[in-house]
Amino acid sequence: MSGYLELEGKRALVTGGTKGVGEAVVAALREAGATALTTARSRPESLSNTEHFVVADVSTVEGCAAVADAVRDRLGGIDMPYKFDRLLGFAINSDPGFWLKNGEVAKDLYVAFTAKSADAVRASYKAAIDVGATSIKEPSLRPEWRADYFAANIGDPDGYNIEIAYKPWLYK
Repeated sequence: MSGYLELEGKRALVTGGTKGVGEAVVAALREAGATALTTARSRPESLSNTEHFVVADVSTVEGCAAVADAVRDRLGGIDMPYKFDRLLGFAINSDPGFWLKNGEVAKDLYVAFTAKSADAVRASYKAAIDVGATSIKEPSLRPEWRADYFAANIGDPDGYNIEIAYKPWLYK
């Protein structure tokens, strides 16, 4: 898997990264050369990397503050120039790559990642399905958003909707 998302040296945040799909995402990011900080509501018994873990409930203001502090202190910060009503876009080098949508916790959580190609979307989708995610929508063009918007959606074991999207206009 290494290299297909071009993540060497990138900084990533994965909430709920100690089990299921979240744990697989953390492992894939680290394998690809990224530094991945992860969170969960409680510390798992078998935690190998405490430097890149934060106990936090991100459904609370205090939990979000703890994660924000850890991102700044341990990863050196992440730019966050995109904010819309009910949406937050996180970016590195001013290119949005991680989006959060406000909704009911454990009911309407939507997380979106930007991939650098349609092949990366397909590979991410397959990796998620292989570790137990459910398919919400297979990799395909999404003309309802834009003619060249290519994405896939998976559901993690907690029912969260995770989208991996290729937005070619970001790379021109």
